[in-house]
Amino acid sequence: KEEDEREEEGAFPGFTVFKSPPLHHRMRCRFQITSETQTIDGKEKTKFMYVMWEKGAPSVHIETFPLAHQDICELMPALLLYLESNIGEITKGLNATHFLCGKGGEMLVTLIYGRKLLRSHETTESSSSCEWSTH
Repeated sequence: KEEDEREEEGAFPGFTVFKSPPLHHRMRCRFQITSETQTIDGKEKTKFMYVMWEKGAPSVHIETFPLAHQDICELMPALLLYLESNIGEITKGLNATHFLCGKGGEMLVTLIYGRKLLRSHETTESSSSCEWSTH
């Protein structure tokens, strides 16, 4: 209540509040990543999925997130396809991902692991990190 009174009195000069558009306004998103492995025609196929949390527990599988900036929305399926086609060190222990989008079209994607990565793998992945860009 005190904060509302300060706003009304002009205690925060120079600030303007803008209403967000209903879609594509989030420039930062975090999702848990889970995977399922199925055997089809004798071959194992791993599918990765994004998961959102509801009431403190990971529970909602999503394919799209329309609140995210359009660039994030376009990159989300590309990241899953990249992971599915590069099963190995990059996917072992993968827990989550952060997407951070800049106004100029820059994108930072951080993969979060529940284990320490091998040093040689870090070098290999950082040098090829832009191979799956959607632009």
